[in-house]
Amino acid sequence: MAVVPVVMPRLGESVVEATLSKWLVKPGDSVQADQTIAEASTDKADTELPSPAAGKITKLLVSEGQTVAIGTPIAEIDTAAAGAAVSAVAPAPVAKAPAIEPSRKTEAAPEKELELPSAPVYTPPPAAKRTPSAPRPPPARPVAAPLPAVGAGGKRSSPLVRRMARDYHVDLSLVPGTGAGGRVNKRDFLDWLEKRAPGSPTVSVPDRPAGLPPDGHGGLPPDRHGGLPLPIQGAQAPMKTYKPPEYRPLPGDEVLPFTRRRRLIAEHMVYSKHTSPHVFCLAEIDMHKVDAARKASAKAGKPVSFLAYVAAAVVRAIKDVPVVNATVLPDAYAIHKVVNLGIAVDTPEGLVVPVLHGAQDLDLAGFTKAVAESAEKARSGKLTADDLSGGTLTLSNPGLKGNTWGAAVINQPQVAILRMGSIVKRPVVAPLNGEDTIVIRPIMQLVLSYDHRIIDGVAANSYLFRVRELLESPELLG
Repeated sequence: MAVVPVVMPRLGESVVEATLSKWLVKPGDSVQADQTIAEASTDKADTELPSPAAGKITKLLVSEGQTVAIGTPIAEIDTAAAGAAVSAVAPAPVAKAPAIEPSRKTEAAPEKELELPSAPVYTPPPAAKRTPSAPRPPPARPVAAPLPAVGAGGKRSSPLVRRMARDYHVDLSLVPGTGAGGRVNKRDFLDWLEKRAPGSPTVSVPDRPAGLPPDGHGGLPPDRHGGLPLPIQGAQAPMKTYKPPEYRPLPGDEVLPFTRRRRLIAEHMVYSKHTSPHVFCLAEIDMHKVDAARKASAKAGKPVSFLAYVAAAVVRAIKDVPVVNATVLPDAYAIHKVVNLGIAVDTPEGLVVPVLHGAQDLDLAGFTKAVAESAEKARSGKLTADDLSGGTLTLSNPGLKGNTWGAAVINQPQVAILRMGSIVKRPVVAPLNGEDTIVIRPIMQLVLSYDHRIIDGVAANSYLFRVRELLESPELLG
């Protein structure tokens, strides 16, 4: 018997784990290479998992609803049963993938920490060889006090879970454990947080063990909890002095538990506001020339949408102010030549941001087609993880039911996001035959939210001014 493992494939940039939502086969079934055998979901998209080879399913290693790390074996196929070889496109397992169940580890081994995909991990290029010099002493770093062997209530758990319980102010005796001897693993802890009823007790541990620095996250690097400097329960960060009033149900209340996607969106928004000093600037843009050009393109049989014109202007203006197309790194920032423009789209399951990769190479027709295709894929639930990855700048479009203006939250680790307002006809002063006169024009307000750590006010205003120039002279957009 030639057994080939089926592993959870890499489902996009920064995705480190996925939930196996549904099996489409069972042990004993014969499958062909590339046949869909399961469905998996991440916080970004739902994906079909193909078989890496033809053969017979001998074992399913992961149950429906279980979340596992990328590279974890999820099934086994006997290729000898079909006389087939492994397909050359079989997904390669990630080296040293964590085990499916923490209970398979020894008690002495620390639990593998899995990051939530709040921000892609940056790997710097290898540095050029340099002449060795005298070594510098390493900077002093705060050292956290050692954690006890067991959590509050006597529950056995890993150091990571005990640290999270301390940071979240959770009594581990309240958390059911699925590991050996009732051991609480990270998945048990996160599932309990997600399913916990509002108002249920959690506090039974001290605020902070002695010796920990008052830095908001116990001296841990900012990415210990998936990129979050502060642990998040739903959408609320724990506070030291202010405590919100206890929830008291009112007649007709509907309590909705956080879904995995909504929890990650909430964490991302809190992380972004906590990390980036948001500054905003607004431009009023006369869209009457864009409107005329759009109507002319429709008559010519090649319609171009308002959103395509705005997207084109946003991308073209980067040539004059490239710093808005950047990514924040731990101790630096990278300014990109390639523009991967994310365009926020609302769906029944929440906001998603499909990315137009290589947007700097698109013309107006290309923007119109790409925007329409990505919006359709988003609303029909057909976006892949790659469709949602790699953005360098984001444009938020509230659509036909939008308001005059709004300030969006930056999509980390980017440094800027633009939010379109609705286009409203207004009386404005404009030159006519050499005289100022009042005319009716379609006006759109465009708000730029930018990270003041990276972008100065002069650069931000120059960029938005250039976007306005391009939209008020759409012939420059080609």
